[in-house]
Amino acid sequence: MKGELTFNVTSNWSEIDHINIRTRDFLSDTSLSKGEVDTFTMVITELMENAIKYGQDDAYIEVAVTITGTDIQIRVDNQIDHNQIPSLKRLDHTLQWIRGIHDPYQAFLERIRQIAREPLSDSKSCLGLVRIAYEGRAIIDFILEENRLSVSAIAILNSSKKTAETSEDA
Repeated sequence: MKGELTFNVTSNWSEIDHINIRTRDFLSDTSLSKGEVDTFTMVITELMENAIKYGQDDAYIEVAVTITGTDIQIRVDNQIDHNQIPSLKRLDHTLQWIRGIHDPYQAFLERIRQIAREPLSDSKSCLGLVRIAYEGRAIIDFILEENRLSVSAIAILNSSKKTAETSEDA
């Protein structure tokens, strides 16, 4: 069940459908379950949407998906400009908050409650990151090098977990 997909796309909202099709096709060709294909397509889409929303206009976004025998690693790299420093601080704060809550489902519920209390004009929900942690069961991290942001999500695959449980039971 190993595989790798890498590609570059422009920072354009019209690319989202293309990305969904391309990554869903790739994930479907692996031995992932349909549920895992849906889940990890969502993770890729959420990361891409953030790259487009907070990235530099007209810059290329690099996407890498690597499936090993035990996990899936999704990485999205994009250019940012200095106007996005507040967004990066919010990203860091949100990821620290998510890591501080041991149950991603509780983080998801808490963020929904917080959003419900915020004014409708606040369009920066960070719900996608919480969704990646909860639904994608992924650990999210980022690295900033000069004006290049790399956001990654890594998740343990269910099939490898089942294999480990089966061999322990034997």
